[in-house]
Amino acid sequence: MTETLTIGASPAEEDCAQLGRTPDFQRLNRLEVDCYQAALIARYGPPPEGAAFARDTSTHDFGRYTELALRFDPTDEAHAAYAMLADEGLGRWFHAGFTAPVEYPDSTSPVIHHADLAAAIRSAISIMRPPYPRRRTGDREPPRPLSGIGRGLMARDCIRHPRHVIQPLVIGRQPDLFDGPTVTHERPPKPVPHTWSRDFLRYLRATGSNSD
Repeated sequence: MTETLTIGASPAEEDCAQLGRTPDFQRLNRLEVDCYQAALIARYGPPPEGAAFARDTSTHDFGRYTELALRFDPTDEAHAAYAMLADEGLGRWFHAGFTAPVEYPDSTSPVIHHADLAAAIRSAISIMRPPYPRRRTGDREPPRPLSGIGRGLMARDCIRHPRHVIQPLVIGRQPDLFDGPTVTHERPPKPVPHTWSRDFLRYLRATGSNSD
């Protein structure tokens, strides 16, 4: 049994292209959906085998718009666990180390920062990875700079102090029966795995995509 979970077109707290108002809506809508998929993979890893991201396209009075979706088997434990993470999604682009591909000072004047998915991925890798490998003691020559995806493979040099604080997920609040303080139940956020770039590259190769 397969179900389709509609996730959205961008992180929940970010602006996105508006059908009927944003110029070149179709292209920007597809760009944001592609980047959101990449950001979710960077944050949570690729879907388990048998599950896959898809596109959910709907028709409106002003035209067609696309959202990211996940096809999965709810009876499979790994599928269901990943679907919960995908449904939680992201609040902001930077929660996965990405920057917004498009910004909207107003809905009719979009500012494009990344022309395509490959540019968005390269930007994320440059943020999460240093541009040069660490120089070893005794090296006579400075290391050669890495380019493109090569920087994303320097896993041991990827540690940086976080530039943001991911808020924990509030599961529920329990009021005290005797007018005491309310108890808040929280689930700690899942950290970004150190192997996200390798997982993402493996996913791109498996799906026949090319990000460089």
